[in-house]
Amino acid sequence: PTIELIDCRNGALQAGCSPPLLRAIEHHLAAGRQVLLFLNRRGYAPVVRCHQCGWQAQCHQCDARLTLHQSVNRLICHHCGYSTLAPDNCPACDATGVRHFGVGTQQLEVFLRQRFPAVETIRIDRDSVASAQAMEQRLAPVRAGTPCILVGTQMLAKGHDYPGIGLVGIIDADQALHSSFYRAGERLVQTVLQVSGRAGRGNNDGQALLQTAFVDHPLMRGLTSEGYDELVEPILDERLQLGFPPFARAVSFLADADELERAMRHLRRVLELIHDYSPGGDIRIVGPIPALMTRRIGRYRAQLALLSGQSETLRALLRKLMPAIAAVRHERGSHLVIEVDPLDL
Repeated sequence: PTIELIDCRNGALQAGCSPPLLRAIEHHLAAGRQVLLFLNRRGYAPVVRCHQCGWQAQCHQCDARLTLHQSVNRLICHHCGYSTLAPDNCPACDATGVRHFGVGTQQLEVFLRQRFPAVETIRIDRDSVASAQAMEQRLAPVRAGTPCILVGTQMLAKGHDYPGIGLVGIIDADQALHSSFYRAGERLVQTVLQVSGRAGRGNNDGQALLQTAFVDHPLMRGLTSEGYDELVEPILDERLQLGFPPFARAVSFLADADELERAMRHLRRVLELIHDYSPGGDIRIVGPIPALMTRRIGRYRAQLALLSGQSETLRALLRKLMPAIAAVRHERGSHLVIEVDPLDL
């Protein structure tokens, strides 16, 4: 279906849903169709903060915020699994002004059950589905064609054929526009096209609505009128200028250590070995630098990357380099992971 943008800059959102989206949901349910709402953020709310002093719930093992899971009244880290009881008072100033911000699939499910009590709301994410059998059980009403609302994460984006779905609503895709991950734009295009393709697979025309606060962004505008080839063309141009994949091959050296300086020192040793073999001008070296998420599961991570537009040049360096790397791969308190053509840089 053609993707339509909903400008949510000035409208009041209810659990992340704009008034135009809610009206569209009502219309499709009244017509006996099913609705799929995509929100790639599980839990109830992604931010828990004190209104008085500004304290935020942070994981003590990762550089990440804890997510509120209200059904179990716990704050959970989605990277390492650490969890703790949600506080009634602020742990920093003892104020009662602890609030949650943002929307997750659990909050959206609760709101939709209250707003549309006559139809079943089915949530599909890693918290609600533990096995393929559980997935089949939860999707039984969808396969039967019963009017219902599906709420889900990436688990619903592809690999499913539901002919009864008339409307797909994408709740929050804007997070990809602010990501430091170089493949964020590519993944946004892929996800939006995959999710919107769940609608209109039966005899009725489908409708796809994408909520955004950036309706004038070129990528958002392109999603409404262009195909995949046209959408990825500016992304490929940017990659070409940066010398990033697919116009370059990459090798990543990731050091994981009990201290950041130990991880950086490990990679500086790897860098010395690289320079010993004089890689030449065809190979670009990035780092060593701390990883985007520096601390994860109590360990500190740093990264060094090699990029080259000439695959054979990079292979020739690695053939010389790897025996020397093997001798320093494991150092006290630090471990080195080497990945060719990594998805993340």
